[in-house]
Amino acid sequence: MLPRFVHMTSRRVITEYKKVGVNITTSKDHTSMIQLLAAGETVSSIASGWGVRYISMKSRVRRLRELAGVETNCELVAKAIREGWID
Repeated sequence: MLPRFVHMTSRRVITEYKKVGVNITTSKDHTSMIQLLAAGETVSSIASGWGVRYISMKSRVRRLRELAGVETNCELVAKAIREGWID
């Protein structure tokens, strides 16, 4: 069972996710974002294709990197391939 995340900072939520072993690719959006990054799309092009603001997409990708424990989008894609999150 996942812990309650009411009134927590995003950093604390990420820590709690890691404690319970949440797979970051449980969301189809997460998987799609990583696949698009792997295909060479920029955060800006993904945002425009999805009809969301650039800053919102940038935040989503940053949270994915934090959950994966990596620093860059390239490292995120590499880890996703190694872990089998994407094909």
